[in-house]
Amino acid sequence: MPSDTQQPPPATNPAPTTSLDSIAPATIYIAPAVMADLDALVALENMCFVSDRLTRRQFRYMLQRAQSVTLVARLERRLIGYVSVLFKRATSVARLYSIAVAAEARRMGVARALVAAAEQAAWVRERDYLRLEIRHDNLASQRLFERLGYRRCGIVANYYADRMTALRYEKMLVPELGQVPTRVPFYEQPLDFTCGASALMIAMKRLAPELMLDRALTLRIRREATTIFVTSEYGGCGPFGLALAAHRRGFDAEVFVNDLGVPLIGTVRGPEKKARMRWVHENMLAEIQHRQIPVTYGTLSLDELATRCAAGAATSGSSTEPAPTQRNAGATRSANRSSVSGWWRSPNRIVKNVTPSRTRR
Repeated sequence: MPSDTQQPPPATNPAPTTSLDSIAPATIYIAPAVMADLDALVALENMCFVSDRLTRRQFRYMLQRAQSVTLVARLERRLIGYVSVLFKRATSVARLYSIAVAAEARRMGVARALVAAAEQAAWVRERDYLRLEIRHDNLASQRLFERLGYRRCGIVANYYADRMTALRYEKMLVPELGQVPTRVPFYEQPLDFTCGASALMIAMKRLAPELMLDRALTLRIRREATTIFVTSEYGGCGPFGLALAAHRRGFDAEVFVNDLGVPLIGTVRGPEKKARMRWVHENMLAEIQHRQIPVTYGTLSLDELATRCAAGAATSGSSTEPAPTQRNAGATRSANRSSVSGWWRSPNRIVKNVTPSRTRR
């Protein structure tokens, strides 16, 4: 549990009650904490931690105002454990802030059940990752979370009140799809407005390991795929341009879009700029038709996405939104911003380039 006391803004929706009969013994239940639990939460906190304790005031804040959820485990009406999860706006990461189990209730699966409930609460609130910090000397907690699929992703020195180092852990929450079977190569976006090109390059590299990824290729794909008119720079890449760029390099492509209009044309002002965007879009559509690249105006369901993942498709995503404060109909659950996600496979297989509407698992 971290030592800082500042809490996020108020939450908007409480997490649903979770029965964990299949995870923990039948007499143990997990549900959102209420103000009547405040005394028991403080007592449990004081029993479980010597330092970096949550205060009564902090618990009250989290129960009443914070953008968080606190879940409690009960055994025959007695509170035997809790977990608190914090949520921050405009991010796909939730933070497991604190977890505690009474000494007499350990080795009963309570901690596992609390973590499972925390993951469910994060998923319901459309978070894709759950992250936490564990003391460097807390080997039992490290083993527990590693067994539950969490990977170590960072080290924070002097994190706790006694200056103990914290190990940061993270887990990707993908209940339906399970573990990702293969690793996707990483390529860091080298310049502004190159996220779409970089995403396509990552996917192509996954399917064609011999492909060299460099700045020159990034710029070529950006020039080919952009549909946004910006006076001083090339703008973002759209689904049609990315599909064409993939097809020109030997990858079959199939495009899914959920809007019949010109992508992001509403983000520019002036008839001349809009006319240029329409002209670029119409020329891309003409080439799409000439190359016989299938286009579907609709969205892929989760089951369809899962089928393609199971078949070995490479997936990537990038934002095409020019300003962080704007939103449009093509929002994804990961970032709450318009985006392009792509599926690319080798030439003799199906290739996807997707602009999905908001996806819910």
